[in-house]
Amino acid sequence: MNFSTVIPVLNESAKLAQDVQAMVYFLKDNQMENQIIVIDDMAKSARDTEPNISKDVLFEIIVTEHRRKSHAIHRGIKATCGDYVMLADIGECAPYT
Repeated sequence: MNFSTVIPVLNESAKLAQDVQAMVYFLKDNQMENQIIVIDDMAKSARDTEPNISKDVLFEIIVTEHRRKSHAIHRGIKATCGDYVMLADIGECAPYT
């Protein structure tokens, strides 16, 4: 299965690396190909935290102007290349299982 995950962030640098790593482990455990897109809403969060990402996962940080979460999500979806798109919230509110 080939899907893209979009994670919008705003002032979440402390949680970003942990969340992205949890997603990478989930993908490897389930033998899935994935693209992870982090949308940084000009909050200086994603740019300050560069997670240690496996080379098997296409990872991208996109910086957008600060508008609203819906704008960040829309921008992330436009950048996806997977057959399916999953939206994830920061902080592992819904664990990957």
